[in-house]
Amino acid sequence: MKRIGLGVLLTTALLASGAVQATVVVHSLQEQVQGWHSSLEANYATSTSTVDKTDYSGNFRVSHNNDQRQWLLFGDMSYSDVNGTKSDDSTMLHARYIHKRAFADWNLEVFAQQERDDFALLAYRRLYGAGLAWLTKRDNFAVHSLMGVMDEREEHLTDDSQHRALTRFTLSSQVQYVLPNKARLTAVVYFQPAASDVSNYRSTLRASLAFPVTDHLELKLGYAWRYNGEAFADVPPIKRSLTTGIRYSF
Repeated sequence: MKRIGLGVLLTTALLASGAVQATVVVHSLQEQVQGWHSSLEANYATSTSTVDKTDYSGNFRVSHNNDQRQWLLFGDMSYSDVNGTKSDDSTMLHARYIHKRAFADWNLEVFAQQERDDFALLAYRRLYGAGLAWLTKRDNFAVHSLMGVMDEREEHLTDDSQHRALTRFTLSSQVQYVLPNKARLTAVVYFQPAASDVSNYRSTLRASLAFPVTDHLELKLGYAWRYNGEAFADVPPIKRSLTTGIRYSF
């Protein structure tokens, strides 16, 4: 079974530009279809007040799923400018293999990811890792949790002395609840301490609420908070974003 979706975000309010995401929880908590499944989303927002701001972003997801395993490929990009000057430019690509019930009720997940963010002074960040995950679904409630370890390598955009390589633990949990009116509440939190120094950690909280308007139209509200305990020099450690929009799929 193959499904293609296209979403367009009509209105977006940003408290701050998005940060590079580190490891993302890409496992879908919605019903998994057998075979191939694909989705594509394009977002656009513009505002004019004391400044003119335009935001563009998009993402894609491709997966192949059966009773024993699942392959996932996920990516996104974002770009924005203020009064004609670039204010955000980032990309991320994530691949994941899931071997279901590898150890009793636990899945084995192996992942690789590459990111780039000019405004975090990040030429690239490459991650390779694996972990054990637990997934449960009951009626309108679903939870996905992952415990793993990953190798991380970062290169500064202009300063070679700030290049770094380290090992991190990665702990994440994703929860989704479907309300009686079919609205979906989703929350994701992850904590990633360095193996050599747990005080050097990254943490992210993302939450969203989607209200169905029709079978193909949703009103979406979202919030993200990200903290990087060892950001590059002159890069703020905390990023926040708030989004509101309309998504149409077919």
